[in-house]
Amino acid sequence: MLADKNIILGVTGSIAAYKAVELASKLTQAGAKVDVVMTEAATEFVTPLTFRTITHRRVATGMFESPSEVDIQHIALAERADVVVIAPATATVIAKLASGIADDLLCCTVLATKAPLILAPAMNVNMYENPITQDNLARLRARGFTIVEPAYGVLASGKIGRGRLADIDHILGTIRQVLGKGGDLAEKHIIVTAGGTQEPIDPVRYIGNRSSGKMGYALAEAARDRGAEVTLITTPTSIPLPIGVEVVQVQTALQMKEAVLNAVPQADTLIMAAAVADYRPATLAESKIKKETTPQLSLELIRNPDILSEVEGSLVKVGFAAESEDLIQNATAKLKEKDLDLIVANDITVADSGFGADTNKVVLIDRRGNIEDLPLLPKSEVAHKVLDKVVELMGRQTYVILPIGYEKYGWKVVDRKGCRHLLQAPKGRYGIYINPFRRRYVVMTEVCLLRPVKELEDAQYFLEHGRILVGYKKYGYEVKAIKDDRYLLETPKKRYGVYTNPFRKDEVCLLRPVKKLEDAQHFLEHGYLPDKQRP
Repeated sequence: MLADKNIILGVTGSIAAYKAVELASKLTQAGAKVDVVMTEAATEFVTPLTFRTITHRRVATGMFESPSEVDIQHIALAERADVVVIAPATATVIAKLASGIADDLLCCTVLATKAPLILAPAMNVNMYENPITQDNLARLRARGFTIVEPAYGVLASGKIGRGRLADIDHILGTIRQVLGKGGDLAEKHIIVTAGGTQEPIDPVRYIGNRSSGKMGYALAEAARDRGAEVTLITTPTSIPLPIGVEVVQVQTALQMKEAVLNAVPQADTLIMAAAVADYRPATLAESKIKKETTPQLSLELIRNPDILSEVEGSLVKVGFAAESEDLIQNATAKLKEKDLDLIVANDITVADSGFGADTNKVVLIDRRGNIEDLPLLPKSEVAHKVLDKVVELMGRQTYVILPIGYEKYGWKVVDRKGCRHLLQAPKGRYGIYINPFRRRYVVMTEVCLLRPVKELEDAQYFLEHGRILVGYKKYGYEVKAIKDDRYLLETPKKRYGVYTNPFRKDEVCLLRPVKKLEDAQHFLEHGYLPDKQRP
């Protein structure tokens, strides 16, 4: 997501200026066009030639340089920038920007740009903790600057404290996050699980697997880079935690289940990339099992819950299948068994693919039976391929449930919980409603119909639990045909309903009643009504 982005890298007079060379190098390697702007003091620490050699682009150092290459240099730089990053940022430059002083090329460029602004302070701990510096940083935050907090450690002065330039990968992650805010997953909430669960035998030993967590972490970072709000539920790994995502750390399958079920009510997509243990020891030894007193060890194992099968709601569900034989057949069976929208299948016998590798060879299978066989790719690229499918699937969901303006019909909101609404009709009947897209999408003029119900208790049950207590059979409806997640139902009066189920197979949700059987059959076959354009 950094390819072809125009990034201005401001470098100021700090001993940490040499670290900006690494940042410029990584940005350039990712395909970004990096324009370095150095203050006069910065050139005392690192020469412009160093940055020019790394970026292969002209380095700007002063307000009054020859305008042979650009006219009104700070304006030209400011207008083409996608993001401006100042790393390191000294106390002097921070103070100037907080006060609106533009007496050098870097400060002029910052004041002239409309691009997002990122500052990575680096200075002596006493300077950083000084109330004046903290006040200046607070003012810049209030004006929309993103501040990458300095790290704690040994400083150039020999003191130990907070003031070291943040890790370069941390700054790089922040840049990716800021640039991704307008991506195709903006305002979406994606949950990703990663790593292999650890089922303890005693305080020292556990049952685990070979999952490194690399695929899950790549998915979390890719979703962040595309603008999503990301929750990463991860087991212990050796991988640095990604920047700009919410991290929930777990160890066992039961802990992961609890974390997932707590997170999904407000999520748009769940991607279960974690390798969850199928079994766990029935009992946990309170102290370390000694080999001297236990020459033979037998463990009773019990099944862990199937997390994906317990997840309900209208979110897109993505699973993974690591197989050693019959890849397509086994993955397809798992897709149907767990009621998934997409499954990512990989053959663990393929070289350089699967556990521990930096690359992966996968096959993507969706619930409509579409199969996409990908070549061997870096896991970062596989992550974006998976998210491309997620975006496509969320686009399909948007058409499935039709929003109605309930105020037009005299309905009023009686109660709400999260993205679920309880509405009352003028005649005293109740409707249970949900927004399957995102809680921010819910506005007081558009709510998505789930099902009208006669009993207030049924509506309140849905409001609390997010699922319907009673099924369509209670009302005498009969299923005439099923295709994918679409249903054709017949009422006792021989009218027909076209239905879809974004939640679970035994709970059918009303899309629209129709009078003509052929209209219902058209929806069953194509997923849309004859009087509507193809989604």
